[in-house]
Amino acid sequence: MIIHRLSSSVLLLLLSACAVGPDFAQPKHETPETFHEATEPTAGEKPQVWWQAMDDAQLAQLMEAVEKDNPTLEQASARIAQAEALVRVERGGFLPQVNASGAWSRGDSGTFGGAGTGFGVSGLNTSKSIGANAVWELDIFGGVRRAYEAATARLDASGQQAEATRLSLQSSLVDTWYGLKACEVDATQLREDLRSRTTIAEVTKLKADAGFAPPADIGLADASAADASAALELRRSQCQQMRHALTALTGMQPAQLAEMLPADADAENVIILLPPSYALGVPAEVIAARPDVKALESALEAANADIGIASAQRYPSVSVVGAVGRQWIESGGSTIDFNTWSFGPQLTLPIFAGGALAAQVDAREAAYAEALGALREGVRGAVQEVEDALSRVKAAESREASLSVSVAGYDRRFLATEALYRAGSGSLLDVETVRRNLILSKQAYTAAKLERVQAWSALMAATGGQAAVNAQKPEPEQEENPTPEAVEP
Repeated sequence: MIIHRLSSSVLLLLLSACAVGPDFAQPKHETPETFHEATEPTAGEKPQVWWQAMDDAQLAQLMEAVEKDNPTLEQASARIAQAEALVRVERGGFLPQVNASGAWSRGDSGTFGGAGTGFGVSGLNTSKSIGANAVWELDIFGGVRRAYEAATARLDASGQQAEATRLSLQSSLVDTWYGLKACEVDATQLREDLRSRTTIAEVTKLKADAGFAPPADIGLADASAADASAALELRRSQCQQMRHALTALTGMQPAQLAEMLPADADAENVIILLPPSYALGVPAEVIAARPDVKALESALEAANADIGIASAQRYPSVSVVGAVGRQWIESGGSTIDFNTWSFGPQLTLPIFAGGALAAQVDAREAAYAEALGALREGVRGAVQEVEDALSRVKAAESREASLSVSVAGYDRRFLATEALYRAGSGSLLDVETVRRNLILSKQAYTAAKLERVQAWSALMAATGGQAAVNAQKPEPEQEENPTPEAVEP
């Protein structure tokens, strides 16, 4: 009767139980109403994956390689698997824990039994037993539920962190791939420049020998050719380092990359695709879509659940405990066997812990405050990244347009100066000066096109890949002003 009444009371408590600790409330992000330099939405269809808007088949091949073989992504996947396992661990807390046991022993246990018992045992005996026991903790105050909430939130955080890692790798791959393309374009221009300067050095020597040029021009021409050779070797080394970076990112062998973009490729065969137009939505939505911000939100939710776990430890815990077993005792040729069982509730009530339980709650609340601060910092940093990326994109577009005009102007100036030198009325110094300006202008123009791509990539990463883009395919941009041929006498 007592057990029945106690069981009824436990069931009543279980049905009316509530999880202690605060329920999680989604914080409101501190974001501006609009981005300062955002553009109006453009017509077109948003691609499923942001980098597909570049419509670059080789880039798609590299991205596929990254997905298949990248140690950073493998680590992120392993962290997700760990979090999934912990969720299953905490889910097990809702169910009874059942264990089986068995024992065998032989020894002298003295004498027991006697007259009237019908059985007496003395001397050596053998004892065998098997049994099972079960414990089911009734989650009256929600400690198990809060633990499950925390594990689930951390699993979600692991998934979002993996997405943030993938997004970062994608952006890095875009930067490196187009950086290599720009590097090869520069190398082509420097090779042509070296060939031109070498030819000029040879022509200048012939002119000096014939008395049509001062001897000092020979030294100037040789020095100019040496400068071009040194610049070319430096650029080749930089291109090779970018190839190494692509190998590390994708796991592709250098020979495979060489097939996609040969070293010392002609500039005409190196196409730098320019990114499409873009448009951003409401800042609050854009920032909330970032996987790193989502991961911080999940970490905050887990910290909130940890408060409930610590709070539940300050309350009584009630478990239902049961056990069944069978035992055999053999002695002096006789055997006795019997069954055992037990069932009933078990109550554990914390009385005194020296303030440790209260301190645990305080520690969890402080951890929550830290997680909230990390989220606020992350949101502010995300807003800054978007604003910086927007400024960077606009500056890159303006710089590229200006440098296109600069290249055209220096090219016309070089052709005019070259014509004068051919006619014998100009100086080699004038030719070399204009040539240097033209090469520097061309390199700056290539760098500006690369900056446009990389700035757009940074914007896509800053918005979590959620910025709308124009579905119209970007037009490939060829080198319009190749380096002029060597000056002929």
